[in-house]
Order: sequence, then structure tokens, then C-alpha cells
Amino acid sequence: MLKKIALLLWGSLLFVTCSWDLDSANSFTVTGTLTDSDGSPVSGGTVILEDDSEHRAATDSNGNFEFDDLSAGNYSVSGEIDGWIVVYEEDSYLSLRWEESVEIELTAYDLSESLPISVIQGSNAKSSLDGESVVDIEGVVTKLNTADYDGFFMQTATIDDYDFSSSCGIFVYTEDEDGSGTVSTVPYDLAVGDLVKVSGTVTELQVENYLGYSDGLLTVTTLTDPVAEVLTEDYTTTYGEPDPIVIGDSASADISPGDITTAEEMIDFMEAMEGMRVTVESPVAVGPESYSNMPVILSGVTYDLETEFSDNYGLLIHEDNLNPERMFIYYEDFDDVVLPGTTFNNGGDVTGVVNYTGDGVYTIEPTDSDDIGEEADTSYSTVSKETTTVTHTDGTLRVASYNVENFGVELDDDGDQDTDSRDDQASELAEDYVDRLLSPDIMVMVEMGDDYGSTVYNENTKYTYYVPDGNTSAEGNFEEFADSIYSDSGFDGDESDDPLNYVDVEPEDGEEGGKPGMNIRVGVMYRSDRVTFTQRGDANYDDGVAPTLDDDGNIQLTYNPGRIIDDAFDGSRRPVVAEFDFEDGDGENHRIIVIGVHFSSKGSDDPYYGEIQPAVCYSEESRIEQAEAVGNFVTQCLSLDPDANIIVAGDFNDYAFSDAAQVLISTTGLNDLTGDYLDSDDCYTYSYYGNSQQLDLMLVSDNLYGATSADGVDIVHMNSEVGWENEHSDHDAIVSRFAW
Repeated sequence: MLKKIALLLWGSLLFVTCSWDLDSANSFTVTGTLTDSDGSPVSGGTVILEDDSEHRAATDSNGNFEFDDLSAGNYSVSGEIDGWIVVYEEDSYLSLRWEESVEIELTAYDLSESLPISVIQGSNAKSSLDGESVVDIEGVVTKLNTADYDGFFMQTATIDDYDFSSSCGIFVYTEDEDGSGTVSTVPYDLAVGDLVKVSGTVTELQVENYLGYSDGLLTVTTLTDPVAEVLTEDYTTTYGEPDPIVIGDSASADISPGDITTAEEMIDFMEAMEGMRVTVESPVAVGPESYSNMPVILSGVTYDLETEFSDNYGLLIHEDNLNPERMFIYYEDFDDVVLPGTTFNNGGDVTGVVNYTGDGVYTIEPTDSDDIGEEADTSYSTVSKETTTVTHTDGTLRVASYNVENFGVELDDDGDQDTDSRDDQASELAEDYVDRLLSPDIMVMVEMGDDYGSTVYNENTKYTYYVPDGNTSAEGNFEEFADSIYSDSGFDGDESDDPLNYVDVEPEDGEEGGKPGMNIRVGVMYRSDRVTFTQRGDANYDDGVAPTLDDDGNIQLTYNPGRIIDDAFDGSRRPVVAEFDFEDGDGENHRIIVIGVHFSSKGSDDPYYGEIQPAVCYSEESRIEQAEAVGNFVTQCLSLDPDANIIVAGDFNDYAFSDAAQVLISTTGLNDLTGDYLDSDDCYTYSYYGNSQQLDLMLVSDNLYGATSADGVDIVHMNSEVGWENEHSDHDAIVSRFAW
């Protein structure tokens, strides 16, 4: 762990356990000397110590300064002198704990002279020289360009004793003002291995994601407006490349990520090497690549956090462990899809430069394709598309839930409807329904889009908006889906009877979130040869459904299908509610109430590896309120009939252990089928940057819970870990069987 972290934790622990010693010291004295980089004293400067207040001391003709009557605590150390930067090279903080008299040394660097890169970077996340002009900064070019920007990385040629307090590498941004090319003040033939000197402006470059958003993301210390000169071409051929920092647990490693337990610690760990060459020992992928980012852990490292893997070597998450120790390799040129279990460079090490990208992660960008290998080694990966083990048996009901990822018509670049893309998607989803899910009787379909494709206006990359056109029906999409199923020889129904049907309540145009212009909603597909659906009423988007009892005392919906209407769902998908009747093998009828949900996304949350630590989940409150609204409806049903058969299924956009899921379970008594019946290494439906997590749930009332068993519940892993070339959606599906 970085020195700063160790110092703060050490000081805090001792303060708590031995506070009696602090009481014995009434005050502390700090003395020291301010010198320049040659060791000569600097007079007329100001040294600043700051805790809850600011303390200043001037340097005399010998560069000496003194502070008296200081209280115990942690103090930031800085200094001021016109045209210079003052650096406390021991650490960012001075901890006053035991010794009543402490002596420190500071160094002042003349901004009109060449500075070490480490001084520009400093020991904090942002450079104290942000906005300042610097001259003749020397370094060796280690890599050209980044995942996001044109430019080059350079690093101090020789590092005698790197102490992990500040980076010795930096990125030089070379794009011209309109982004059309490289500034003329940088040699066009600049190459990796050249020794260069650069003058420019120190800038904390704010990275952006692919949509142009930067909220909560970190900055990268950068030199902008550069004027570069090559001092020695191909310098490294003669003098060698700067030695990389070796990350791992071997005898030759310089530092290990094994003791990282929080995202903040991981940020500090990587920030101290920003822009530097590093070698990661024996990385292995723990998730499919996303935007060319490959999440990895180091196979030889012993981590303090308990690491639990999915069946396919993805990292499972827990309430107290979101796997902050993940690292990321950025590489665009693999021929194969990178899957969990993939190794690189024939199972060896990978060397590259540390960068922070608009995807909100620190990456290692390999410096040479020969270093990482032209293809990923997938021989250790066991990932394959699953087929459900929950098969059909006579007299049983099979219910599935599947997020079909924006299934519908979109517009192409010319503004025309792209039905070919929709038809291809329908064919893929049909394959999943028949061959992977084995044609369930009822299926909740999350993210069903409309048939039309609507114009989406891009004012710029940051602002996308949609003008409602009144088209919200999904009938055409379902018809294409059904036709694709009928054409699959594996479908066990009679096509001539047209048994496949779909119900939803069309959403309010453009008002329910999701991908702009698609009007996604939750619908329910069913087989009329297996269950009976009786339509009741014709609900509009703002008509709320309620449970009642029919003449025989059975649960009945006021609208079938209907939707739960509550302010908690403003700007998000309203849950669909549908009522079905199923006749078991003994001829007994069972009334089934299916509630399909798609709660608000996490899009408004802070980035996990972002500026705010720990990251704030702003969206969580809305999902809790949505869970309460669904819970109220379920409670109404159970108050009318305690033996009601109720299923709540879909995309919760939150974890099974989340407050939203637990609120719904605790207030209704619903049972979590996958959590109760499946092993923990099987409980995931989505992979996000290497974290295999369960966002989709199937909760059932007690009466239905009694009709299930361990061999009747399955999460079918057919998408989440198979990579973008092989997936038909970004979620896995859940299938459950009920037998009476």
C-alpha cells in the first residue's frame, strides 16, 4: 500500500488505542529547512501547515523555519514562493503524534528551469501545478496515444529509488484545437524510445466517456500546448527502456495489490504509477472485455479480500466486497473475444503504461503487441452457452424471465427503419427461447421496444433527446419473434394453432426511460396451449391495476394486463401485471399473477473508481421506492387471498442483497428462488467489468414456493460471460418449474 495510506492508518490506529500519550504532550514544535534542488537554502519563502486551520512560517536567510504550539494531528505540508514550487517529498501529510519536536525538509523547484516529472505529478491525485507553465521537461517516450486521446507518454529515463509517492511518468496531449490532427510544435516522426524535452502547461485533463459525460470521473495529469524537441533518437537502444514497476507477489515484484480492500485504496495504488511503465505478473481475465477493457486479477497474488469465482472464473460480488482489486488491460487488437479465464502472452506477464480512461477505470495499455501476443489464450476459459436443466414435465408450469436488451426497430444513419437488425435479433432471441430455455410457458420480457424506430436528435455528444411520435406498439416486434420461433425445428408447440402470444400495456411515449426512441417496456409472452389468458379491460399507460376477488373467491385483476402506477416510477418502466390460469395434471386450476419489473438503472451513480469515495449510489433510493410500490400491490393481493400464486420477476437493476430487493422480500414474505436453491457461484445474471452479479430475480409467494424444488430453478448463463460476439443479450435468463 502507498506510504500515504500506511501513515494515515497507522496514525489513526495509534491515536485510538493510545490516546493517553497524546494528552501528555501539550503542544508540538516543527522546525526545518527549505532548500532548492541543489541543496542551497531558499530564503523569503513561506511554509504552510494545515489541519483545521492554516499555519504559516517564513524562511530566514538560511532557509530555516519554525512552528510552535501545534496540536496533535495530521497536517498537509505545502509552501509558497513566487516562481517556484515547494515540495514536501516525504509525504503529503505530516503526522504529529509522539515526538514533541519534529524536523522536516522541503525542496523548492524553480519553475523557469526543468522539473522532474515526479514534482509535476506530486503526491496527490491532482497536481499542485495545474495551470502552470513548465519548461524543458525531460523523459523517454514510452507509448504513443491512449485509448481516448492523441499524444504520447513519457517517463523519467532513470529512477534511482522509486518510493511510490508520486509518478515519474506523464501524458503529453498533442491534439490541435479542433481535434483534426497533431500540433505542429511536436515532431511528426516522434517515436517510442526517443529522449525528448517538452515545454507546456500542466493540465488536469478531464476524461469523458463515449457519450461525452465526465461527471464523477477522475482527471489525468497532462502536459498540454506542448513544444517538444527530440534530444536523442532511439535513446533506449543504447541506454535501455525505463525499468517497469513490477506488480505482483513474486520475489522480483516491487509492489503487490494484495492488501487492497477499497476502491479508494486502488485509486491511490494506480495513481502513484499514472503514466509509468508497469509489468503485471500473470494476469488472468475475470470477465469478458468491455470496450476493449479486460478485467483481470493477478493469478500469483494472495488477496486479503476473499475472492470467490463463478463457474466460469468471473468474480462474484458480495455486500461487503465489490472486488476493488480488479485491474484492467486495454487492448483493441485481439482476434478472439476475451473471456473469463483468458491469459495473455502465453500465460506470462504483460507490460504497459498506466492510464485512466473515460470508462472510469485505470488501465494498463500494453506497449507492444508482441509483448501481449496477437491473440488471447482462451484455452483455460471454460465459458460456453448453457441450456437450462429445468425441463418440461407433464402437469408442471415453467416460467422464465429474460431481459432481451432493447429488442425492437431502430433507425439507421439515413433515418430509415432498420428492420434487418431487428429481424436478426429476433432470430437470436428465438434460438435462446427454444434451444436454451426449452420453450417455457410464460416468459417475462424486459426491454421490449416499439416497432417503429424513432428519430433521436443529438444536439452534441452530451445531449441526446427524442421527440415523441405517438408510436409505442410492440406487436410487430413480437410477431417477428414468434415467426422466428415457429421456424425453429426444436419448438415443441403446434405452429398451426399459433400458440405464442404477448401482452403489455403500451408506455407513455418517450417518458419511461431506457434507450432514447425505443419506448422499452416490460411485457409477458405466453403459450396459449399451456396457459389461459383472459383479457379484462383495455388499460391505458396511466391506468393503475388493482387486485379484487371474482365470484369464486379467486384473485382477479381489474385490468388484465395492467400496470402498477406510482410516482416512484416517474421516468422509469411501470411494472406489468398479468393474470393466467394453469391446469395441472390432476385437472386442478391454478390462478397465477405475474408481475414483471424493470427498476431504475444505476446510470446516475458515482463511478466506482471515481472522484467521490466511497461512490454514492444516488439511484438506490428510487429503486427502494419502486420496491415498496410493488410490495404494496403484492400485500394487497395476499390480504385478499393468503394462498395467492404471485411471481415477481425481471430486472431489478440491483443486487439480491440490495436494500431494494430486501425491502420487497421483507415486507411481503416473498421467497427468492435463486438465492434459496442455487449455489452462490451460480447466482449471477450480468457481468460488469469483471464483476459477475445478479440483477435479475424471481420472487414467489409461499404457495408457489411450496411447488418448487432445487432441481426446478435455474439461471441459464448464455450471455453474461460469453463476450460481445457471442451474446444475444447482456443478461442471463431465469427459469423455474412449478409442480402441484
